[in-house]
Amino acid sequence: MALDVVWIAAFIRAVGGAESPFSLLFFLAVIQAANVRFLRGSIASAALSGLAFALLLYLEYQSWAAVQKGAGAAELLAAFKTDFLFRGYVYAICLFVVAALSGILAERLRLKGRQLEAAARGWEEFRLSTGDILKKMGSGLLTVNATGQVRYCNRTGAEILGLDEGQIAGRQMDQAFSGRLAGFGALLRGALENVGDGPEGGRRLSDVRRELALSRPDGADFPLGVSTTAVRDTEGNLQGIIAIFQNLSEAKRIESRLQQMEQLEAMNEHTRILMTMVQPMLAGIEQDIARLDGERGPEPEIGRISAGVRGRVGSVRRIIEDFMRYARVEIPRERGRDAAPEASAEKAVIGASPGFLQTMELVGQVAASDATILLLGESGTGKELLARQIHRLSKRSHGPFVSINCAALPESLLESELFGHVRGSFTGAVRDKDGLLRAADGGTFLLDEVSETSPAIQVKLLRVLQEREMVPVGGSRPIKVDVRLVSATNADLARLVD
Repeated sequence: MALDVVWIAAFIRAVGGAESPFSLLFFLAVIQAANVRFLRGSIASAALSGLAFALLLYLEYQSWAAVQKGAGAAELLAAFKTDFLFRGYVYAICLFVVAALSGILAERLRLKGRQLEAAARGWEEFRLSTGDILKKMGSGLLTVNATGQVRYCNRTGAEILGLDEGQIAGRQMDQAFSGRLAGFGALLRGALENVGDGPEGGRRLSDVRRELALSRPDGADFPLGVSTTAVRDTEGNLQGIIAIFQNLSEAKRIESRLQQMEQLEAMNEHTRILMTMVQPMLAGIEQDIARLDGERGPEPEIGRISAGVRGRVGSVRRIIEDFMRYARVEIPRERGRDAAPEASAEKAVIGASPGFLQTMELVGQVAASDATILLLGESGTGKELLARQIHRLSKRSHGPFVSINCAALPESLLESELFGHVRGSFTGAVRDKDGLLRAADGGTFLLDEVSETSPAIQVKLLRVLQEREMVPVGGSRPIKVDVRLVSATNADLARLVD
């Protein structure tokens, strides 16, 4: 900066001195200093330039005074004040005014530059994060402008439609979606054409939710759910539409499984009624056989017949009990603490072997606590009976006892049955449904065949154990549950973990 001022002063001295029009170069030096050093630099450059210009004026005055022979000192001083000193003052004021203006402007430009850099960094981060989210979202997302040109389609959307991303963006809808995708293109075209021109015109028609059948490149059909929404600017002018779509094959499968579960519930209820009707009949037959045995006398043929009938009645009873134990999926009909525990009507577990008595002593010890329990044993050894006995002896005996066979349901349906779901979480979820864990609130919940659950289900069950809360499928708010978990399995869990 100082070298610039020295160089300019030398140049001006060489081409004519302070009266030369090149004196304006000092202003360029001030502006240049403002660009580099901002306000402080421009003020310093103005001060140096003023000193350099004063030196040039003094040298010019000395040259002028040398040729003024015969002039008195008073005349020379008056001329110095009226000419040289006045020019110096004016030039200095102009230099500092330019320095102040250019310095303030440079400071503002620097501040704006920093703001623009920060905004650019923020925008780049937003673009990268948003782009990553759009690429990884589970649904297809597509944007169309007001002329029908596809502006964007994420990776998931292209995969659902069986196309490459490059085949969609930048093309007209009719060109991008033709042939097997003509139905999808017609739906988008209809949504765009029925929007209307004004901010209110066609608003209802701009929000389209439909399902249609499309074909994959291999020719297989699949259901597609599409939801479109109009995009408008601040003045209400149409800018285009946004379409969100998803392959509904899995949702349809879950819906079908839910319908099957409802049928299973009805069959389960019918089975309970059937057993309630059959058990007294079997008991009556056994009583009649016992009465015949007491009255039959010495006839051996009648004894063989009654023994055979008694054996067949026992077989029928065991078949019904086995069916009820292994074929049912228990779903309580009542909710909350007012529901009578199912185990209350059952008889106590009875046995006399040393191993059995030791097991029952251990059951009595663990029942008093609220700890989570794991029951190990082969199928048919009475793990569920022990779970009910633990519930009966615990402080939760006034609450419900709920059980489910984890191996009897697929993962998606098991999650919905355990944790419940909210309306609209998937196709077919027309109402909110409480999960079995919530139905067991205040009581005991038996997870039979727990080794068949997936890691994802196990993680959600761990949250129930640790936080005493769960989140329904499709929900966002956790629900508090107070339930004791008892798990049962016939698998070697230690070997499975290894």
